[in-house]
Amino acid sequence: MYVGITLLYSFTERSNYFGALKSYVIDCIHVKSIIDSANNKAKEQIDRYFPSYSYLGLEDVFVVSGKAIEGEVLGRSSFYNLNVISESKELIKEIKDYSVFKNSSKLTCAFCVSVVYFYENVNMEDSFTFSILTIIEDKNVEGAIAKANLMAISDRFLKRIAPLSVEELNTDRVKYIGIEDVFLIEEDFKNGGSFQTFYSKDYSSEKELLKLLPSTKELNEIMEDVFNAPTSAASPSER
Repeated sequence: MYVGITLLYSFTERSNYFGALKSYVIDCIHVKSIIDSANNKAKEQIDRYFPSYSYLGLEDVFVVSGKAIEGEVLGRSSFYNLNVISESKELIKEIKDYSVFKNSSKLTCAFCVSVVYFYENVNMEDSFTFSILTIIEDKNVEGAIAKANLMAISDRFLKRIAPLSVEELNTDRVKYIGIEDVFLIEEDFKNGGSFQTFYSKDYSSEKELLKLLPSTKELNEIMEDVFNAPTSAASPSER
């Protein structure tokens, strides 16, 4: 089945120390193969594209609806404390504040977009907010924003979200709030590159960066939860 992974790397540039979190989709046979697949992905990326990187470990594992292509669900964040729509709207950035504009000089035709929803439960106290990550391909940011808004309310996309949820989501109760953020996709995600990357220079040593990684116990629990979650992300051989 397909699962999402985020790998932690370190590298130095002009005497500055950096950390890099890069997310990919991999195909795994069983839960025990996730770590081996993650290690293989890291080695492949370092050998092909990032020889100056050091691989530090598997930072996260998450549920996806399929490969890293346009329109697939590539992770979900839940905000159970935001249980009224007005609080959900606080996640929505103004267009001028989207992350994509921090790197506007880079050419791209693909964007990673985070869209926000509010789930209005029968018992309003159990309502909650969640965001979904997906890929949008377009010639410019404006086109990607328009396309993302249309995709987010489409039945096809909502039907991808529901099976991945630990809750029993009634799509009629899912209300689209808006776009949280838009990121540039800097790598060739169609050929195994990362679909989302975050860099940081707030760490002065590899030892500090290693604190970002979950413990072995925590990682095992995350992998079991993801691999056993309700999902439509079967690999082609399993469909």
